[in-house]
Amino acid sequence: MPPATGTGTWTQASGPNTANIVNPAANNTSVTGLVAGTYTFRWTITNPPCTPSTDDVLIIINTAPVANNDAVTMPEDVAVNINILSNDSDVDGTLNTGVWRLLISRHMVLLVWQQMVL
Repeated sequence: MPPATGTGTWTQASGPNTANIVNPAANNTSVTGLVAGTYTFRWTITNPPCTPSTDDVLIIINTAPVANNDAVTMPEDVAVNINILSNDSDVDGTLNTGVWRLLISRHMVLLVWQQMVL
């Protein structure tokens, strides 16, 4: 059973680098300086003469996907299919659709179920 009163402290038990615990004595602190990987942070409450009570929190930081720009030149009145994910990558293998930003003028753009029609 955890102590009812005492002093709490956050420490980093493991991780790919040393993170910065902004306020180690606050139960709701922030952590900065994280890189991709798995971290374990430990909250320890001490209240002598009782044995310290601990709880671990596991945090997984995903490696950001790489989204490259896509470009196509097409003749007038010709349908073109563009796989906008073909030159993108994600370490965990899951590329999800996102936001399209079309840089074009004087043309009508129609988005129909993940397809773009000019």
